[in-house]
Amino acid sequence: MGSAAIPGATGSADPATDPFYAEIPAELGAPGTVLKARPAPHLLQLAGLDWPGTATRIMYASTRQNGARTPVTGVLIEPTVEWEGKGPRPTVVIAPGTMGQGDQCAPSTGYGLFANIDAAGPSTAVNYELLNAYAAARRGIRVVITDYIGMGTPGVHTYVNSDDEGHAVLDAARAGLAAAGADPADPVGVLGYSQGGGAAAAAAERAGSYAPELNLTATYAGAPPADLRKVLAGIDGNMIVGTIGYALNSWMVYLDEAVDLDELIDRNLNEAGVRFLETTRGQCAVDSVLMWGRTRTAELTRDGSDFAAVLEREPAIAEVIDRQKLGDRAPDAPIRIVTGVHDDAIPTGQVRQLARDYCDLGATVGYGEDDTPRMLPGSSLNHLVPMVRGLPAALDYLVGAFTGEEPANDCGSL
Repeated sequence: MGSAAIPGATGSADPATDPFYAEIPAELGAPGTVLKARPAPHLLQLAGLDWPGTATRIMYASTRQNGARTPVTGVLIEPTVEWEGKGPRPTVVIAPGTMGQGDQCAPSTGYGLFANIDAAGPSTAVNYELLNAYAAARRGIRVVITDYIGMGTPGVHTYVNSDDEGHAVLDAARAGLAAAGADPADPVGVLGYSQGGGAAAAAAERAGSYAPELNLTATYAGAPPADLRKVLAGIDGNMIVGTIGYALNSWMVYLDEAVDLDELIDRNLNEAGVRFLETTRGQCAVDSVLMWGRTRTAELTRDGSDFAAVLEREPAIAEVIDRQKLGDRAPDAPIRIVTGVHDDAIPTGQVRQLARDYCDLGATVGYGEDDTPRMLPGSSLNHLVPMVRGLPAALDYLVGAFTGEEPANDCGSL
């Protein structure tokens, strides 16, 4: 990748050539094991400020859906300000929203941990989660941002795979605590929106069985894609339709173990559809919007049917999608779920249903709906604006949980 960013420890990293990413240890160890760590100055550090914390790139071990151990990269931000509450400093794992599927999109690789711009690609990656990390660190909260499985490390990023993302988030908590030299029993929270909201909910569902030693105190899941069948219909023809390409590429990672992918693709996709998969596999979110925004999936199939119809005749794909559905196991710790009333990417109804499902399973669920007025349908503005508007309340919710406040339970009104 011909990046315009400054290489190495001065600000950015190229996963294709930087040994930190490209050289994988032969032994990965237990999930959450820290495999590597290296200083990674964030934007404010590059400006000469060690505020609100100092940043370190980390590589840690996690577990794939099929049980295989795998390396994952991410960033640890250790605050230089005191924790505003009582007791030990808490840790928040940020499960990033959609960055893309190419390695250059990984949050930990950007210049100042914020952006990678490759004029030759062309490709533009923006780690907007850094702003969320700053907001948490300025309150004295330790922050870990995961790159997820397959983004920055070998293989395809397994986008919206509930097992892979949930494991990556929980192991980021383990690794962050270990890298900081903190007590493994210190409080942990998870925060995510959109893809990150789904990953946060997936982590909350799996914490008790996969990482029971973690002191998971609370989870904030904004606009989670809980039912991918409904999300597929909501995104088709949207500006962020490229995310369907990320999802299809992700599902094929494990489909490859059961079906002939070449034959499956050949009987369903036309030339444009094949190019859709090939290009999105290496793109960041901005790239996909510019190339594929507003495309209808019916334009990508041989017979003009949309991808929802393809699911109905391809049970192998449908099975993989249905496996990702959230809401069939209760989070042990309180969770707050938020959605936009007019979200034009992640359907509100399936988010509300996730909250109801958790309530039915006995979980403590806070629920809220953002009332941003409808703007340019299909632009995803009604998906993005609530993310920004909701951040202060998201952090307040987690801080409240860390400081012993009784979490809101809205199950009686859902």
